[in-house]
Amino acid sequence: LAPAEVMERMQVLLDTKAVLEGQLQAAARQAEVLAEESAALCKAIAEADARLTQLDARIASLTAENDRLIAELDAANRMIADLEARLRAVTSGTQPAATSQQDSTADSTAHASLREEYA
Repeated sequence: LAPAEVMERMQVLLDTKAVLEGQLQAAARQAEVLAEESAALCKAIAEADARLTQLDARIASLTAENDRLIAELDAANRMIADLEARLRAVTSGTQPAATSQQDSTADSTAHASLREEYA
């Protein structure tokens, strides 16, 4: 090859190298931006996950409280039904049916709980 051709090819290679280096630098900048965005997204996901964990715990607490209140309401309803039966028996002059020991205990517990709550 003639020296002019070698110089021309060398210049093409140098120009290609410069273009590729520019593209590499642009890709590195894009990678940095993506890494920052990824870190921000990871932080947001971790914060959202922590909030969901808090909400799950709150839901569990509210569910337990709801179950407790339902049990107290059921006991209160049994007490009311028993008192209504006794009232009907007194007004009609008959003896009310005896309640089971379990109902009496549940009613007593609920009644005590209701008294404490509304005292």
